[in-house]
Amino acid sequence: MGDHGNQDDLTAALAIIQQQMQTQQQQMLQMHQTIQNQQQAAQEAAENAAREEREQADKEARRPWQTGMLRCLTLQGVWEEWWRV
Repeated sequence: MGDHGNQDDLTAALAIIQQQMQTQQQQMLQMHQTIQNQQQAAQEAAENAAREEREQADKEARRPWQTGMLRCLTLQGVWEEWWRV
């Protein structure tokens, strides 16, 4: 009878250990997913910042041409350009 009780205790202990291991595995998977999400968010933020910087640089590069062209399209701008030549 004593052996049967010990076996029941061992079975219960193994069930508890198995449950703890499953819980730890789930926590590790969640941590891994969180890290992946954070890395993806950081990469997307860096890509967005780089894209915005390129777009801003493109706008800055086009601005002198655009403003100069608009000035030339006014009557005064045409007159000034004609006399400058």
